[in-house]
Amino acid sequence: MTSADSESRTSKGPTVPTEKISKITQGKRKSGRVWKESKKKNDLNHKMKTLKSSWQKKMGKKAKEQQTKLLQQEIRDNREKEKQEKIERRKEQEQRRLENERKSEVVQVIKNVSKLKKTKKRQLRKLEKRDRDHFDLSLYSLQSTATGSGSVPRSQSGFLSVSPALVFESWNSLINPENPSRSAMQVRLQAKNTFTLLMVIGFIYLAYLIFFQAGDGFPEIDINLRDIASYAVLAVEMGGSAVKKIHEESGLHISKKGLTDEGKDELLTKADLISNYLILDVLQRFPKLKIVSEEKDSKVTEQEANRYRDDQYSIWLSVKDILDKMPERRLQLSDVQVYVDPLDATQEYTENLTQYVTVMTCVTHGDEPIFGAIYRPFFDETIFGINGWGVMSSSGSKLTPVDLDKTIKTVVVSRSHAGKVESFAKNAFGQETKVEPAGGSGYKTLRLVNGTAEVYVHTTAIKKWDTCAGDAILRAMGGSMLDLEGNPLKYGQNEPVLNQKGLLASVRTPYTYFKEVQPFVKDSKL
Repeated sequence: MTSADSESRTSKGPTVPTEKISKITQGKRKSGRVWKESKKKNDLNHKMKTLKSSWQKKMGKKAKEQQTKLLQQEIRDNREKEKQEKIERRKEQEQRRLENERKSEVVQVIKNVSKLKKTKKRQLRKLEKRDRDHFDLSLYSLQSTATGSGSVPRSQSGFLSVSPALVFESWNSLINPENPSRSAMQVRLQAKNTFTLLMVIGFIYLAYLIFFQAGDGFPEIDINLRDIASYAVLAVEMGGSAVKKIHEESGLHISKKGLTDEGKDELLTKADLISNYLILDVLQRFPKLKIVSEEKDSKVTEQEANRYRDDQYSIWLSVKDILDKMPERRLQLSDVQVYVDPLDATQEYTENLTQYVTVMTCVTHGDEPIFGAIYRPFFDETIFGINGWGVMSSSGSKLTPVDLDKTIKTVVVSRSHAGKVESFAKNAFGQETKVEPAGGSGYKTLRLVNGTAEVYVHTTAIKKWDTCAGDAILRAMGGSMLDLEGNPLKYGQNEPVLNQKGLLASVRTPYTYFKEVQPFVKDSKL
């Protein structure tokens, strides 16, 4: 071995192992550190996931419990409401039963009096005939005594022949107090006077029952809900057609009726008056029907109204097949009332904002609106509904509530005080709530029906002809209108026309929305 080889071996020998050892040592330290760090990260992530899942479960459980409580409370409220309504219905039925009993008594009295009158007439005819026969026999006896013959003297014509002197003598014998036939006649006259007295007493009692007990509804008339609802639809389309024609003529003839609750001018146009005249003319098919209309004093002539009158038969044919689908229900006319709004959103009508304009009629039974019709004359669309049956459009399609997740989260309010209600709505429903001002109560109700709005809020006084038709349609879809004290609106004949407590309306769960609004109603001066 040379020195060079030994040097090369010595140089190679220690160098190679040293490099390998250093690499292995560095690699072990590096992999251990990474493994510990990754383990810490994994443990931390696992803990975070565990905490997050437990927190989510806890929050989900709380949310479910809260939702369950709300649903249970709403169920309790609905049950309480149904209980109260059942009590009221029982009271109404009992009152109606008592009225029917009184009226049946009146009818029975009339029948008895009529029967008694006929019987007495027959008796009087018999008595008169007997008196005539008795008189003839008396004359015959006198004649036979005077002549001494047993035959009755007759004239050439065959009739009884009696001289005037004989008649006078016979009459004296009849009025003689000692004559027994005269006493019998007095008895008959006394019986006749007694009968007359009984008749007078009977009619006095009958008049008392009619005017003080039976009320204005005597005799009672039954009507079919389908019939009056059909005429209500015909009426709104007739009035709405006139509203559109007058607008196209640009002859609105605007005047002022007074001031609204917001201090603005309440306008009156020619279209209001013509529409009101035509609607009332259609509804006059039902005699003694109680009608509450916005325009009471309509100074419109028949000739002026006929200019805008459409053919009723053509309108009837366009909706006849749809109206035939409505249910039949017998109602007492005295319990029925109709609210009429011949032109809703008059202010917007004068500003050419015709999308807000509607014409409305509503049929109520007791305190409850049972049928409503809203017509949009500039879109030729009618929406009508019957409580307990459903809602339909004039196109023939049946309308159902839009799913809540598809309903646009919007609160519609009146244009006249949008700013004040906007802050109120955002405080109640959240600052992200979209508040949209719109004109006309009928239009805002239809926004709820088609799902483009979730809630309708009005915080000032409002007339019931503005809300009745919309309330009936919402009730037919499962919703309703409440005042800002949480009570359903009442439309009875003894209820005031002005609702001074505002309103909140929705298609779904109106009481749930009211609970969100209630704290802010108490704290705010609306």
